[in-house]
Amino acid sequence: MNLLFLERKGTIKILLYFLGKEMLRFKDLKKIIPREATLSNRINELEELKMIEAVPIKDGRRKFFAYRLTEKGERTAKKLKEINSGF
Repeated sequence: MNLLFLERKGTIKILLYFLGKEMLRFKDLKKIIPREATLSNRINELEELKMIEAVPIKDGRRKFFAYRLTEKGERTAKKLKEINSGF
């Protein structure tokens, strides 16, 4: 895998934010990446890389998506945290 995706604005923040959380919604992720266009792009890129996956949630008549780390995303996030704590 090419690690250049980590250079994209917000990618590392998103992966680290997921650690210890089961699922997050778009509005949860907006807390760390407030610009919706940037956040949408990162989510799409991370989904394409199989780092996160969308989970459809139905709340009454409303339907929305939550996101969770895949096994690959979890391993990557843990390594990033390990690298970050070394500084």
